[in-house]
Amino acid sequence: MFEPTTYVGLDLGGSRLKLVDYRQSEDSFERVGSFPIGEADEMLDCLDSHLSELAGRKLAVSGIGIGVPGLLSPKGEVLYSPHRPELIGIELATEVASRTGIWPVIWNDAACAAAAECVKWGDRSVLVANFGTGVGSAMARSGTVTAGGSFAFGELGHTGRYSKARCACGRIGCFEETIRVMLPMGVDDDSELHLTSKSSYGDAVELIASVLHDLVLVLDPHELVLGGGLMARLDQIFEDVSVRLLAELSEHRRPISVRIHKAIADEYSGAMGAALLAARRVGYE
Repeated sequence: MFEPTTYVGLDLGGSRLKLVDYRQSEDSFERVGSFPIGEADEMLDCLDSHLSELAGRKLAVSGIGIGVPGLLSPKGEVLYSPHRPELIGIELATEVASRTGIWPVIWNDAACAAAAECVKWGDRSVLVANFGTGVGSAMARSGTVTAGGSFAFGELGHTGRYSKARCACGRIGCFEETIRVMLPMGVDDDSELHLTSKSSYGDAVELIASVLHDLVLVLDPHELVLGGGLMARLDQIFEDVSVRLLAELSEHRRPISVRIHKAIADEYSGAMGAALLAARRVGYE
């Protein structure tokens, strides 16, 4: 007999796919794994394989949630994705439904991360800033994630003109591309992320803190969550950005009170939030 209480959450990044299972009856998560992904269609193959594995364990799936980088329509069509251009124009929700028989919830990856955080923080407002292959942000409060008038809230990575570097989106000087140049990353023999050069590290910390400072002043959240692979794997940059940001905020005549945290589940927050959206534990407006 199948127990229909499993919701699958996926978070598609620029190079890896995070996958979790959410058991609603137990209100618990299982981290299935982090998988290297080339073309985005490999995500669908991974999903097919996982659904077959769940069926073998007599665990029926009641819903699927997917976080993807970029902008989507309310119907699940990918409209814009600099780091996953192969998805642009694809009705991803229709594709997933045709292969699985389940209509998925699909949304921006940072918004999915905010969905996971808002369950923890209840009626307190939470601002999420994710630093990974790209940079994104999202805001949530009282079980609801902000979608924005064009379903495009939080495109933090593609703001500003901070350098002469050309971003994957085509603009010059975007925040995320400037950070990528300042913080060149590599992977060691143990698959651990590390900086290949620290020559611009201080400037990067200063820029990140400055941009977050402005964002906090505009949105005034109770909680600020710094997530994504950069913050999850490099403790030092999380600490340095937090210290610098709090110092900048304290300079105001009326100090801004915001608490800074790491993501609730490190790099798996987006997948967790996607599963929660699929289970209707979290909504959006």
